[in-house]
Amino acid sequence: MTSNSNPIRILANANPHSLNIDRVAVYPFTTSPQEILFSDGKGVNLVDIMIEFNIYESLHSPFITGELILADSLALLTTLPIIGEEVLEFDFYVPHKDLAKTRYNARFRVTGMTNLQNSNNRFATYVLQFQSEEMIFDLARKIQRSWRDKLISEMAKSVYDDYLKSKLNDYKIDIEESDQKRTLVVPNMRPSASLKFFAHDSASSRNRASNYIFYQDRKQFNFKTIEKIIDDAKKKISQGRGGGNASATRVVEYTLRDFNYHDDMNKDASRNSSPIPAEWSKVNNFKVNTAFNKLSELTEGVIENRLVAVDIDKKTYKETEHKFDQGYDELKKIGRSTNPTLSRDSYWKNLTKPSPVWESEIGKIENDNAKHVGDSNYNYLITSEDRPDATENSQRQNFLSLLRQSVGMLNNVSLTLNVPGHLESNIGDIIRVALPEFGGTDDVKGLKNRLISENYLIVSMRHMYNKKNGYVLSLDLVKNSYEFALEGLDAHNNTIRQ
Repeated sequence: MTSNSNPIRILANANPHSLNIDRVAVYPFTTSPQEILFSDGKGVNLVDIMIEFNIYESLHSPFITGELILADSLALLTTLPIIGEEVLEFDFYVPHKDLAKTRYNARFRVTGMTNLQNSNNRFATYVLQFQSEEMIFDLARKIQRSWRDKLISEMAKSVYDDYLKSKLNDYKIDIEESDQKRTLVVPNMRPSASLKFFAHDSASSRNRASNYIFYQDRKQFNFKTIEKIIDDAKKKISQGRGGGNASATRVVEYTLRDFNYHDDMNKDASRNSSPIPAEWSKVNNFKVNTAFNKLSELTEGVIENRLVAVDIDKKTYKETEHKFDQGYDELKKIGRSTNPTLSRDSYWKNLTKPSPVWESEIGKIENDNAKHVGDSNYNYLITSEDRPDATENSQRQNFLSLLRQSVGMLNNVSLTLNVPGHLESNIGDIIRVALPEFGGTDDVKGLKNRLISENYLIVSMRHMYNKKNGYVLSLDLVKNSYEFALEGLDAHNNTIRQ
C-alpha cells in the first residue's frame, strides 16, 4: 500500500464529519529523518487498516500528542518493523469547497504501542502512540546554562533553537518580547521546564499581567502571554479574510440546531459571515463545566491577593494588597463587549469593606473574614533595595499580583463542545457560542443564556476521527468575563436576573 496520488474531487455539499485522508503513513526509522522523501511512496499508507485517530493540542501542553488505532492484517509490527522509532505522517482535509483549502499535514514520532489484541488469528488490533519529535528532544536533553544581561524572550529563543528545534517539521516559534534584561541560570533542567521557568519569571513589554505560556499548535511553537493570544485572536476576527475592514468581521460561531436568537450586541450582524458552512456550526453536544465558581475566585487570588517583597539584606519585608477592582480594567477580556464584567459591579467592591446592611454581630464577624480573603494568596519576591536591580524588582512587584488575578479569572467559566470537524480554528482562537436560556416559559424563548453564551477562547482541541462518527472536534473553552450586565431587570423581557 503506497500513498494515493490520484486527485480527490472536492464535494460542494459534503456532510459534516466527512474527511478526506490522503495519507496516514508510517516510515521506517533512519538516523536522519529529515532526509526521508515523503512523496516517494516508500512509506506504508495505513488508511485502509485505520480504525481511529486522536490528536491532542492544548495551551496547557508544550507538545502535540496523539494515538492511532489499527486493525493490522499485514503484520507490520514485525515485517516493517514498528519498533517505536518510526515517523508517522498525517495529511487530511475536509471535503467542502469552502474548507478544503486548509490541510492538516504534520509528522510525528511513534513512541509506543499498547492494547495489542489478536482477533481470530487474522489480524491484530493495537494503539500506536505518537508525539511531536520536539518532545523526544525535550526528554533526552538537559540544560546547564547561564545568560547575562539578556531579555528572557531572547533566552527562550536560544533554548528553542539550540535544544528543541527539529528538522522533521521545521516549526518556527512565535515569541512575545519581554521587558528588562536579566541574568538567569538554568540548573540542569529539561528545555520545556526551562521555558516554563522563563514564563513564570517574564514580564511582558506590552501586557502588564504577563501571563506567559509555552505551547505548540499545529502551525508553530509559541512563547507569549495570554493577553497577546487574546489580542491576536481579536485581530484575526476583525480582519476576517478580506483585509482590515471591520465590516469583514468573521468569527466561527456555534449554536444548537433550530435555535434562532436575537443578537443583542450587534443588530446588523449576519451569522452568514462565519468562515465555516452553516451545517458545520451546529453543536453535536456540549457540557458546561463551570458557569461561575466564587470559591475558586476566592482561593486563587482573583478577589484579592497579597505580594510580600522580602529584603534579605535589611531583613525586612513589604506587603502590598491587590484588590479585584484595582486590576480588572487592565486585563484583556475575551468578550466582544466594550465593558464586559465578571460579576455584579458592586459585589467584589462591597465584599472587603463594611456594609451598611450588616449591622448584627454575626455580620461584623463575616465582614472581618471577608477582609482576609487574600490571606491564602501570598506571592513572595526576594529583593533588595540596595542592589542594582532594585528598579527591576519594583516593576516585577507591579505585575505579579495582576498575573495571579489573570490566571484565576480564566478558571471561572468553562465549556466543552463537540462539533463537526474542520481546520478553520486553532487553539488560541476566539469563537462565539450561542446557547439558549434553560427554561420552559415563553418569556425566555429565543434568548441567549447570558452566563454561558458569547465569546470563548479555545484552550485545547482534540481531533477525533473514526469511520462510524467521522471527523469531530472536541473543544475546551474558557472566558474571563460575562458579556452583559448582570444587575437589575433584563431590558428585553423585564425578567429579574439576580
